[in-house]
Amino acid sequence: MKLFTTVLFVSFLTLFNAPELAAQRGGGSSGGETAGGITIKDLIKTLAKETKAGDEDADAIKTITTLQSRYAKAEAKDQKAIVTGIEKCLSAKRKTPKDTEPDVPLHTASVEALGTMMPASLKALTKLIKSKQHEDNETLIALAIEQLGNSSDESAIKPLTELLTANSINTQSAAVTALGSFSSHPGKVRKEIFEDLLKTTLGIMSAQSAKADDTEIQERVTRVMQPGMKSMEQLTGHSETMPDAWQTWWNENKRADWDEEFPVK
Repeated sequence: MKLFTTVLFVSFLTLFNAPELAAQRGGGSSGGETAGGITIKDLIKTLAKETKAGDEDADAIKTITTLQSRYAKAEAKDQKAIVTGIEKCLSAKRKTPKDTEPDVPLHTASVEALGTMMPASLKALTKLIKSKQHEDNETLIALAIEQLGNSSDESAIKPLTELLTANSINTQSAAVTALGSFSSHPGKVRKEIFEDLLKTTLGIMSAQSAKADDTEIQERVTRVMQPGMKSMEQLTGHSETMPDAWQTWWNENKRADWDEEFPVK
């Protein structure tokens, strides 16, 4: 009887302390909000302090990585808070050598993390692409565009197609390449992307015919038109070598059922 009473008492204590034990071991009952006793809210506050300090970017990047690992299992409100917290890192100003493109690891880590949080991070990434603060950092902008493409999330298509008319060759090049990432989408979606890419490549071909010696146009041929046609190939499974040949193909196939005739790869 004494033994039974002792076992019952221990079982009761274990049940009573279960939530606390779970928190200490990285569990918790709120979608991964608590791990090792540290909440997502705590991590976001830590990140803000590290970012503000300016000399703790290495620690801030580690915190971003931790938040990224917690994102998938977090509740919706916590996911939103994580995106907002990481986005604020992009506003942090850092000194970089003059006459060189800015290279701030904190910003790079932030963009890479946000890229894994689509579609919640769509606004943050598109805001970065259009921001005045980062307009000289074409590598960072290209990375943000790449992340939009890698997400293969349909919400990213509109902002990517809007970049097809960008003045920056780097931006335009990144956009045409990113749009090729949507090859697994339904035929209707692929048709819309294809048509925008066709217009872009035809425009560059026309400009090349008018100004064959223009070095900027030649660069667009290499870095925009050719990758654009590669993306068109990814979207259709078909191959052509010039935009006008793609125009002929489009005229013959734009009314076809692409889900049947050009199925998802």
